[in-house]
Amino acid sequence: MAEIIPFKSIRYNQDKVFIGDVAAKPYDKISRQEQENYYKKNPYNFVRLILGRQNSSDTPDNNRYTRAAECVKQWLKENVLIQETSPAFYIYDQQFQCPGFPVMRRRALIGLGKLVPYSEKIVFPHERTLTGPKKDRRALTEATQCQFGHIFMLYKDEANNIDNAVEKSVLSDPPIYEFKDETGIDHKVYRITERSVINAVQKNMADKKLLIADGHHRYETALNYYLEMKENCPQKSGAYAYQLMSFVNIYDPGLLILPTHRAVRNVSQEIMENYWDKIKNYFSVEPVKKENFSINMICGKTDIKLAVYRGGENVYILTLKDKQAVNHLMTPGKPQAWYDLPVTVLHDVILESIMGIDKEKLSAYTNVTYAENCAEGIKLVDKENHQAAFFVPPTSIESVCDIAFSGETMPQKSTDFYPKIYSGLVFNKLV
Repeated sequence: MAEIIPFKSIRYNQDKVFIGDVAAKPYDKISRQEQENYYKKNPYNFVRLILGRQNSSDTPDNNRYTRAAECVKQWLKENVLIQETSPAFYIYDQQFQCPGFPVMRRRALIGLGKLVPYSEKIVFPHERTLTGPKKDRRALTEATQCQFGHIFMLYKDEANNIDNAVEKSVLSDPPIYEFKDETGIDHKVYRITERSVINAVQKNMADKKLLIADGHHRYETALNYYLEMKENCPQKSGAYAYQLMSFVNIYDPGLLILPTHRAVRNVSQEIMENYWDKIKNYFSVEPVKKENFSINMICGKTDIKLAVYRGGENVYILTLKDKQAVNHLMTPGKPQAWYDLPVTVLHDVILESIMGIDKEKLSAYTNVTYAENCAEGIKLVDKENHQAAFFVPPTSIESVCDIAFSGETMPQKSTDFYPKIYSGLVFNKLV
């Protein structure tokens, strides 16, 4: 069963700072320039906690992690940060408009979720993790004894029982925070302390399976930390058994998944001279003027479609001719939903089998740059020495669920859940 509990959060005191000046993107979405912008925006910006600057003079006793810990202590002392006196859940609404879509609203429930191994079949990942980010987040948690970033969790509640349970509370009280971020997304946060509502949420969540949308590294870091504490210091491990999470219903009409595209580089001349003919063995090819191309052109529900830009005037739409003909190139032993994903066909058939970019090279980022949109992918080819850009359609939430709940994972960056859960709204102190 999925166990979630309310908590006494630490959050910003708006008598001291405006939340819009101090909230930040998730740490792994902050560029170097954005980090500097956040530093300049406000001396109490949350970036100092989740992604502090690294200095050449850093030592084991004075580094980005220890400085984050000192900031928490000092900001609490200055009353810039305050701790709630009673446990609460929080409702987090984001209203946004993504190009090509109407104005949408997505609702998340913020609370602490029980950490359980994947083997218990309660929490399911859909991506594999890398060692580096887990070491980084572990060092930050150990130094600060805080959970700053949210695990973005999905659950199935077609009857909307959880949303219905909290709706009255949301409508009756004004938000504790309300701001518009630099991209135009409106954020509102409501606090829920009514015991009957909390009980209803917990009861309705109890039978749910949870799917990690974003935050795989943070989840596994927190779980490993808890298991170590449970073994080495069991009397103190209780607080480590729960992790800060934001829960979103997969039936929420504002749940939006965007694609992430791939541009290739550093591929040998010999491969580049032959890859196009090999692609044509498996795919039909249709040229489209690049100024007329849109991602909707490859969003077929039956055919597996991709697109590639090789430079010049055209983008080429690739339609797989015969699924059976590429079976020998695909990773064996996967569920059918996995084989039906355009992104897995791209990875297995084109990148690995035809272009020699295997999983090790993908993990090392030696041959692939990820692009958030088609214009960025085209620019990488035209101006930044990439050899080709491959475009994929968005992955459906149904496919994500089918693959994850079957115990399988998808290629890295198969999903881009939009918008991201902002950091700095509420966080959890372990001790």
